Amino acid sequence: MASVPKPEPMKTFITLISFILIMLNVNAQVNGYAKVTLIAGPLLTVSDVNETYDQFNIGDKVIIMQMQDDVIGSNTGNNSSFGNLATIANAGKFEIATISLVARVLGIANLITLTGPLNNTYSLNSNSSLQIITFPTLGSPNYNTSSNITALPWNGNIGGVVAFNVNGKLTLQHNITANNAGFRGGAMDANNSTDAGCNDATFYSPVSVLHGNKGEGIYKVTNSNYAAANGRMINGGGGGNGHNGGGGGGSNYTGGGDGATGYNCTIISGGYGGAPLNTNISGQRYFLGGGGGSGEANNGGNNKGGNGGGIVIVKATELKTNGSTPITISANGENGGSVLNDGAGGGGAGGSVFMEVNIWNISSSAPLTITSNGGNGGNVVDGARHGGGAGGGQGAAIYTGIVPTVNTTTATSVGTGGLNWTGGVRAPSGVGTNNSGVITTTFIILPVKLISFNGTVQGKSTLLDWATESETAFSHYEIQFSENGSTFYNIGKVMSHGNGNLKQLYNFVSDVNFNGTQYYRLKMIDVDGKSSYSKIIAVRKNTNATPSMSIYPNPVTKNPVLNIKSTEVGEATVSVLTMQGSILSNENVKLRAGDNTTVLQSVNNLPSAVYNVKVIINGKTFFTRLIVQK
Repeated sequence: MASVPKPEPMKTFITLISFILIMLNVNAQVNGYAKVTLIAGPLLTVSDVNETYDQFNIGDKVIIMQMQDDVIGSNTGNNSSFGNLATIANAGKFEIATISLVARVLGIANLITLTGPLNNTYSLNSNSSLQIITFPTLGSPNYNTSSNITALPWNGNIGGVVAFNVNGKLTLQHNITANNAGFRGGAMDANNSTDAGCNDATFYSPVSVLHGNKGEGIYKVTNSNYAAANGRMINGGGGGNGHNGGGGGGSNYTGGGDGATGYNCTIISGGYGGAPLNTNISGQRYFLGGGGGSGEANNGGNNKGGNGGGIVIVKATELKTNGSTPITISANGENGGSVLNDGAGGGGAGGSVFMEVNIWNISSSAPLTITSNGGNGGNVVDGARHGGGAGGGQGAAIYTGIVPTVNTTTATSVGTGGLNWTGGVRAPSGVGTNNSGVITTTFIILPVKLISFNGTVQGKSTLLDWATESETAFSHYEIQFSENGSTFYNIGKVMSHGNGNLKQLYNFVSDVNFNGTQYYRLKMIDVDGKSSYSKIIAVRKNTNATPSMSIYPNPVTKNPVLNIKSTEVGEATVSVLTMQGSILSNENVKLRAGDNTTVLQSVNNLPSAVYNVKVIINGKTFFTRLIVQK
């Protein structure tokens, strides 16, 4: 009798574990992650690949996201400015792309080719982290959850984000969470029995028994001398200084609180709270919550700082809840570690939640709560005063429309400061007014993926051409021109060729006759009126014998004189426009070769402001600027 082959032990074990996970209906992840180490056009070199729950496959949508960047600048002195934000650089930027090819070594992805170059610029320096995340479409088209959906916790290279798309109805029967999945809190300090002196003047230090450790933030720290002491690390909270100072809270939309003063100290020895990022947050730039700093310990207390909250991105046509229990979508920060007679850890900041949902259908039996709250500071569980941990700052909850209210609650609250002693006063809470991080935006996860956009001079005109893929619920393009790369005017409109996943080609001929560098961009507008912009391209154009225009006096109170020096005979249409492009007046002027003057009397009724004067001569468009001062 032939022997029956025995199953391989490892395969049997993996199958058994998978079966147990399914039967227990435990938390599940839906994303794959990898660190981007090199960009060469559409080709990305990756490492630290985690495809446990979703693989990088040809045709799949992915998110490229700048998690950290070199944003500290010159704020590296041993003073209170240490760790402040100098420039946001590319931190928080992201975009959606599509995979065209994946190369693997021993089954592990190492090269991912996209269908076109990235639209944004990203950083790959030693103080930055860039990752690529799968952006799966769940359901066909509707999707019902079968377990809680969670983010892989951020580990310094990958993770922290849960993101997915549902083309139809998303029915939630479980939670979506990125709680504690953001930037990591400061590790428990290297404490011993040494009683450190009270210290408010050491803002950075290597790991030391005299200082708590800093929380992690949007600057990737590579200098070991920056690891500890009370200076913030951008949106990471500072560590407590001796003796037993509390850890600072992490930040995101608002700042973290400062850790409380230490044992028998009259100076504030706690860690600084993380710096607020509210002016940098938008629909196109999100951040993980900053980690809280650890307190300073000398008696073995577990004073770790709390992790920040992660990032949740959900795109669905409709979101419905089902069942008889409350449901949450959350990216909350973690509470700081409490202690006995040592400095406690600061709370982690709330993360970021982005919801692009057209229809909300929330049941009263399964109400929905969406939160991005800061973690509380750790408590001191002792009768004597020590440094309580500060509360973390609130995160952001971003909607692409009206914030839902029917059976729905949205909250972005700051964390509460921890107790300085049992029954005593508390360390500072996170900074800012609760729920100020609930914001709306017109930005949407692109209904169209732009894979190229180019401009070519052709005689006196400029040919613009672009290619797209995967146009979904998309309406049209507005073509915009600028003389300086910052102020743009609409010069045309091109309708969508229709929805679908096929590659589409477009072109537009610009007759703007501007001598020098021309700047163009596309405003891409969805059927619902939501919009996003392409990258800006520059086209160098040298045009000989073009008309010249001047206005005098300028600035003017009334009756400005427009002079058109024309090389052609014909007729000009002269329009006065607001800076937003609204037409205030039109008039026609007969032209001869040479100087042509006309008084713009319509300006006399206009208030003080800056206006644009547009002149169209034989189908060619020119602009000049007019300042009215009354």
